[in-house]
Amino acid sequence: DGETASLSGATYFDKDDTVSVVVTADDGDGTDTRTSDSVTVLNTPPTTPTAAITLRECDTALDFSGEPGVDVSASFSPDFWFDESDFTIEVRAYIECTSGGCVIISHDDVTGWEGIAQKWVFHYRPETQSLYLHIHDDGGDVDPGRYASELFFYDDNFGSVTPESWHDFALVRSGPTLYLFIDGILIDTTEFDGYMPTNAGELTIGSAERGFWFDGLFSNVHLSSTARYTTDYVPKANHTADGSTIALWKFNEGEGLIVTDHSGRGHHADIRGAEWT
Repeated sequence: DGETASLSGATYFDKDDTVSVVVTADDGDGTDTRTSDSVTVLNTPPTTPTAAITLRECDTALDFSGEPGVDVSASFSPDFWFDESDFTIEVRAYIECTSGGCVIISHDDVTGWEGIAQKWVFHYRPETQSLYLHIHDDGGDVDPGRYASELFFYDDNFGSVTPESWHDFALVRSGPTLYLFIDGILIDTTEFDGYMPTNAGELTIGSAERGFWFDGLFSNVHLSSTARYTTDYVPKANHTADGSTIALWKFNEGEGLIVTDHSGRGHHADIRGAEWT
């Protein structure tokens, strides 16, 4: 008598459904069952964001075969040095990787594992259908004395990526927190008080260290110098550049060996073996 409790669950009711609550309790003198008055649901259930377009309907995309040497690279620029600042990496991709370390985007000095001083790599893991960020800095030449080698989100989003499907991925830093989004849904967060290593290498889409080749298609990559999202959002059908855009590759050329950067900063990228589709 006089006790209260709150009920919660994953089941949603539709608007105008009639709902009642049945409670069974044992007060020591036997069980007692009570049924509440019926109520009518007035609000509609929450909905989750969905992609603004069916991504197979994109006019053009670039097909990466997963074979050695197939990727896209943008020449070195300090614009790609996120370091300790906020950033957003947005990628629209169709994943066909079935094994190995399948790289979405990376910034490293392309000298092979033993020679790499500083890098960050955004991976897809086919064996767990999940994403993770790998950061490594052994001091190197740009910022001597700094060291980090860490994996973020590595064990926390198993099964979150459906292979052979289009997805919108977003990796965001806002202050001391990293956010991972898939199709506009916040999948995970983790504390991050470090930095994204800087180096004098190229920024690469579809590989890292001239290996870990991506198998699938890309139709959009957008890099920003601000944290664009910290809660669920609706993925954009068509990204546009603004004052926070570092680079924007729309992969809409349909021909040629260059992916145009629409940021106005001139980070046009070279196509190495990938084919338009």
